[in-house]
Amino acid sequence: MKVLVNRIAGTAFVLTGWADNYLSSDRIGTSSGAMNGDAAYAACREQGTGVQPRPGRSPMFKEERTASQFNWSMLGNLAEGRPNLGDSMNVAVYRLMQFTLRDVLIQKVGVAEADGVFYDAGKRAGEEFYHNVITKKGSFQEFVGDLQASLRHLNIGILRLESADLEKLNFTMTVAEDLDCSGLAVCGEQVCTYDEGFIHGLLASHTGRNFKVREVDCWASGDRVCRFVAQAV
Repeated sequence: MKVLVNRIAGTAFVLTGWADNYLSSDRIGTSSGAMNGDAAYAACREQGTGVQPRPGRSPMFKEERTASQFNWSMLGNLAEGRPNLGDSMNVAVYRLMQFTLRDVLIQKVGVAEADGVFYDAGKRAGEEFYHNVITKKGSFQEFVGDLQASLRHLNIGILRLESADLEKLNFTMTVAEDLDCSGLAVCGEQVCTYDEGFIHGLLASHTGRNFKVREVDCWASGDRVCRFVAQAV
């Protein structure tokens, strides 16, 4: 059974329209379109993931490890910690952190290893995002609609599903106004390695399958959207 949309087909716009309606729901945030710290933290606590570690308990960030120990509670209680500034910041500050980290990693371990680190970190983030933010996990269409709404509401990007084969689990999707790259100078490169891993983690969490995700178009390569091809392996 071959399913769903061909490139630029109407379903992508139906999903986007559904997401626009979803954005107005009380569950996801405020009428201004910005999720405040209380709402974000409450959403996590609803799913039992917002428990804060007690002071003096085991370290979270500086112990050696050979497997991931990250969990959503490590993000902290933003409502308590940032009562005046809230949970938002300028995109340039986020990019400052990511691009300087990439720069140092490339100096120390090379481009391929740095890409691997960013991909794996994105994958881990996608897994946690699926389990702690996505709430509609029934059908694939419900999952995509919830994902679209969440990414847009959190100002990460505007997701469209261009094509999907639910039998083979092959997908093509675009992200406009991408947090990582939109507005960068054109350099002829696809730079959204973290996003590749993030999409991998989301899809793997929903389907139970492993994926290979590649960015084939990017703002930095001269396109107006980032386009990702995901294939189950």
